[in-house]
Formats: sequence, C-alpha cells, structure tokens
Amino acid sequence: MARTPEIEGVKDTIKALRRIDPELRKEFNLKVKAIAAPMTDAMKSEYSDNRFPSGTKRKWTVGKTGENKGRTIFPLTAAKAQNGVKVKINTSYRDRNAFYVMQANPAAAILDMAGKKNLNGLGSAFSSKFGKDASRVMWPVAEQKIRDLQDGIKDLVKETEKVIQKEVDR
Repeated sequence: MARTPEIEGVKDTIKALRRIDPELRKEFNLKVKAIAAPMTDAMKSEYSDNRFPSGTKRKWTVGKTGENKGRTIFPLTAAKAQNGVKVKINTSYRDRNAFYVMQANPAAAILDMAGKKNLNGLGSAFSSKFGKDASRVMWPVAEQKIRDLQDGIKDLVKETEKVIQKEVDR
C-alpha cells in the first residue's frame, strides 16, 4: 500500500481559520467534503447487497461481558455501509491527519478489513466474494482518487491562506 500523502500547512490553516473566523472554518470544512465527494461516492458505489456473503445478512452480536455485551454488529446492508463512509476533519495535535475518509459502520469496516492481520474464515469469505484481500473497498478506491483529492486540497489551502492573510492585514 502506498503511503498517505501529506500536504504542508493544512492543520495550521484550519487552526488559523477557527481563531480568525469560525464561519470561514465551517465553510472550509464543507469545501473539503465537497472535494472528497468523488472519492466517497466511488467508495459508496462499491457496496451493494448482492456482493455481501450470505452470513452478513444474519444478526451477529459481540461481547460476552462489559460495555460491549450483546452489541449488534450485523446484519449489513448496502445502505448502512454507504452511510458509514464519512469525511472527518481533525486538528488535534495527537492525530497526524488533518482529515481522513473512514468507514464508521462496524460491519462494513469488518467487511473491508477482515483477514488483514490473520487469515481467517471470515476474511477468506469476503476475499472470495470481492476478489480482493483487505482492504477490499476503501483503500483501492482511495488509491485511484488520491491525486485529485490532494490537488483539490492544495488549491483550497492556498485560497484559504490568501483569505486569512487579508484578514490579518486589515
């Protein structure tokens, strides 16, 4: 797998936006999501009910004790998997990424990544159905669309830095 690309100045730009103009920060977030839309739409289009192994239509629960006791993960539907594809924007110093695309639905995340670390029956079933090893959906699409996303974010950061500079110069 290729390394996640880094664009200089994204986190600093987002943080400056929050200090200077919170409304501009909200607009920036919307623009990032719009730039990422072709990627997320392509990821969503990879999910369809007829591609899921039959076992994912059954109710699965996890956790025998503790806070996860009896937590239902499956059944998985295409609609749930598609709704789970999210763009997150985060400027926390603990998180290396300023934004990322993730699968928030636990069943769809399992479908995407099962068998990556340890080959198992579930991972094998998903691989035979999708014809791919982990990651089956998210990363292959990301690799196809990453350059367009990166170019769009670079342009947005440059444009936003100009707006910030105008505000500072006042």
